[in-house]
Amino acid sequence: MQKQKSNIGLIMLFLSFLTLIACEKTTLKPSVSFKDGVQPIFTSKCISCHPSVTKPDLREGNSYKALTDGKFFNTANPTESKLYMKLMPINASHGNKIDASQLLTILSWIEKGANND
Repeated sequence: MQKQKSNIGLIMLFLSFLTLIACEKTTLKPSVSFKDGVQPIFTSKCISCHPSVTKPDLREGNSYKALTDGKFFNTANPTESKLYMKLMPINASHGNKIDASQLLTILSWIEKGANND
């Protein structure tokens, strides 16, 4: 009887572990590319104020270099990136420019290495 209880405990532990792994995989953030995820946000929300005259130049074809040259992202600590901090809701000048899902897209892109893809 004792051995049977031990086996049931191990089976329950194993099933709990599998459930945890399954839940973790479903909550992973989707892959975000610069071209298809981040640049469209800049194009729709930012370039009216950030064309070539106002830095950084967020127009398509210029934005990645402008962000890199201006050190606007920090892949080692994404939440401390200048770009992310500037777009946070608490920032009076830029915090209301994009919605929460767009901010999460930008943060996800930085977390994944801020590649020019």
